[in-house]
Amino acid sequence: VRTFGLAVVVLDFDVARRAMAGALSDVRDAVQPGRQVATVRGRELGLSTPLLLISPG
Repeated sequence: VRTFGLAVVVLDFDVARRAMAGALSDVRDAVQPGRQVATVRGRELGLSTPLLLISPG
C-alpha cells in the first residue's frame, strides 16, 4: 500500500501548534471556502508520512 499523506481535522490551530513544538507551517486558507490548513514538518517529529491539518468544514 502506498500513501501520499494524511489529513487530520483540528478544531484549534493554536493548540496544534503548541503540541507540534514548532513543526507546523503557517496557517493558510484552504481551497475549500471557510477552511484553513497547515502542514506538519514531519521529519522534525520523526514522521515519514506527509501530514496536513485542516479545520472542520
